[in-house]
Amino acid sequence: MTAVSRRRPSGGASSPDPCGGTWVGVTCNGEERVTAINASHGGLTGHLVGADLTRLASLSELDLSFNALRDDLPVLPQPFGGLRALDLCSNSFFAITDGFFAAFPALETFNLDDNKMSTLKPWIPYDMTSCPSLRSFSAVNIHFAGGFPNYLGNATLFSELESLSLARNLLWGEITVEFGKNSKTPVRRARNRRRSHLRLAVAATPPSAARPRAPRPQPLPVSVHRACSRPCSRLRSAVAANAAVRRPPHAPRRAPVHACREREIERKRGRERRLRGK
Repeated sequence: MTAVSRRRPSGGASSPDPCGGTWVGVTCNGEERVTAINASHGGLTGHLVGADLTRLASLSELDLSFNALRDDLPVLPQPFGGLRALDLCSNSFFAITDGFFAAFPALETFNLDDNKMSTLKPWIPYDMTSCPSLRSFSAVNIHFAGGFPNYLGNATLFSELESLSLARNLLWGEITVEFGKNSKTPVRRARNRRRSHLRLAVAATPPSAARPRAPRPQPLPVSVHRACSRPCSRLRSAVAANAAVRRPPHAPRRAPVHACREREIERKRGRERRLRGK
């Protein structure tokens, strides 16, 4: 695989055997098989090759985060049944190829945060349903655009799913009330960018049991006073006064009085009282 480089400790010779104890970030089992690779912040460049991944038959954990890997995620020529954790965050992957998840039937943790995905590529491929053991799926800030994948909240398909992070994407559509029902996935309001069009339809109680909402109060009429030349919503109208207190039909209606005008009248009367006092 062109992307996974052999990181060696500085100042020392390295054995060609990855299980010889000199390869930093490589873990082996008692049978001298590579079971985990941690190449995070390794300065790796290039792209992933599916044929090279299948050579690591005993690999269960692969961490390639915070590198400069690019291109599409490849399709493996055969299933990779032992991999449980895959971390590809903070790279430059372009898209998830259809059939990528079908090669990882035992996948439990997947992280693809902060990748420069193309908005022209499809959304998460449906072959993700071939990972029934998935516990955590994170795809934050990868420019995914499309309808919300409600099938991720299906307890029949993902009975072990506990964490789902899809924040800061371009999702749209509706989260159905069946999302997360009878599953371990907590239903939370996902945060998306302001320009997204995601409508959340998940409620804490069923719609039939929800309390009816009180009607919103209508805003007061807005006018502009000549003295202040700015909008003011503190206008007291005769219509509002008559609605609150029933007046006799013969009683004259009070003309609308602006709050700014009232303050101006009070200041004028105060000046007159001070002048009379002198």
